[in-house]
Amino acid sequence: MAWALTVTQSQSMTKPRILVAHFDGHGICSAAALIRAGLRVDRVICIYDRTGGPQTHAEGIEGICEHFIPPGSEVIIIDIPVNVKNPQSFINALAGLRSKGCDVYYFDHHETSLPYMLQLLRHGIFAVYTGPGAYDLVVITNAMIGSGKLDEIADQLAIIGAICDRSSDVIKYGKWSATLQEYADALDVMIRNMSAGGKADYSQLILDLANRGLNAIDINLAKQIPVPNTYESYKDAVLALEQLHPAWGPKSLEKLAIKCSKRYAVGVSYDQRNKVYVVRAIILWTEKAANPQLPSPGPALSEIVRSRGLTIYGHPDAPVIGSFTDFNAALEFAREIARILGEVRYVSRVSHLIEERTVAEAVSSDFAKILEYLERIAKALETGAEAKQKQVELLEQLYERERRTRYD
Repeated sequence: MAWALTVTQSQSMTKPRILVAHFDGHGICSAAALIRAGLRVDRVICIYDRTGGPQTHAEGIEGICEHFIPPGSEVIIIDIPVNVKNPQSFINALAGLRSKGCDVYYFDHHETSLPYMLQLLRHGIFAVYTGPGAYDLVVITNAMIGSGKLDEIADQLAIIGAICDRSSDVIKYGKWSATLQEYADALDVMIRNMSAGGKADYSQLILDLANRGLNAIDINLAKQIPVPNTYESYKDAVLALEQLHPAWGPKSLEKLAIKCSKRYAVGVSYDQRNKVYVVRAIILWTEKAANPQLPSPGPALSEIVRSRGLTIYGHPDAPVIGSFTDFNAALEFAREIARILGEVRYVSRVSHLIEERTVAEAVSSDFAKILEYLERIAKALETGAEAKQKQVELLEQLYERERRTRYD
């Protein structure tokens, strides 16, 4: 903590401090939580731009660094992963801020960013990989450059952000709740509604969340996420019989899985770009987080996908399979994989505590058996050695007798 305190105190109080956050629910909530916790910020930048302009994303950060950050600023970047398609361009953009006299602090939890942290550090950027947990990103960042404490509202915002990212750490810490899940879903609707025109600036939303907490989110918006009305159940899986909403496919399946108390959900949606139907499958993220040994749909379905000559892509927990020119053909295949996922089995990893005395007795018993076995081997070897020695002596006697007979 002394080192973290040094980092905090080293930040200039005279330089304008700019907080740059990813434009998704996690980035927005993380920024709001840090500000709520007391992080001093002069400006927030959180921009979405589908038209190709600068945006706070792995692709588009170059324009943010060039056009939105004035020289001599103190820049804090959170939840924006290194662009793996062009990592050097991403690194050069942040290094360019250093050449403009900026102090740069970079915090990220995406594992894809980890290999590039050393390069960022070499450019004088204070780069920290906070681990894969989305909730931990806020906790660690706040410990290093913030107040070190999260009040109830800041903690709720950090949890909602992690839920938006489907991060298992909130399950592990026992912080998830159905109510906060609804707030996360409602926030997702708010974010999408704001970006309907292709562009959105979420900086004011971040400030509203920091000031008002959950009151800045209309929880009733969560009801706008469409849930399929017709479906079939297959043990641990459910199949949506109607075409999924093009913008809410995986989220609709998630809602359906919750509604039917299933681990897996399958459905068909229409790919507008390629003009084909695709099959989607998901595992309910809260189930996967609580039971990591549960098979993900991707690996579980790889054999049937390969046997049909189909393609599968996307996250293993929410793969997309296709493509089909006919909805009914896609639905029939979706029915097949729903049956497969419904029958998926796993071995629960349960730990049983054993008393020390029981362990000692078991070890002592096993050790005695091992000693007994080794003694038998030693005796056998010893007996074998004696037999070989006698065999040598008999051969020597036979040789001596044969020699004398020939001499006589």
